[in-house]
Amino acid sequence: MKSCELVAFITAAACKINECFPPEEVSLLAAAFTQLGDTLATLIASEELCDKKTESAAKDTNNQDESANQFACHE
Repeated sequence: MKSCELVAFITAAACKINECFPPEEVSLLAAAFTQLGDTLATLIASEELCDKKTESAAKDTNNQDESANQFACHE
């Protein structure tokens, strides 16, 4: 899906949700989707950080900073 198509789809979905649900439910859905997006962004950032740490550790295991191991990387 092209970026403009994605934006148009999201806008159409938001308009339809707004038409079909009362304001209180739309507000809750908006908060839930915001939390979903934030959680997905956090998971991706965590995975990227773990990947960088793994690559760095593989390159140089002698100079690891103890603070770099503050967060454990899990699959």
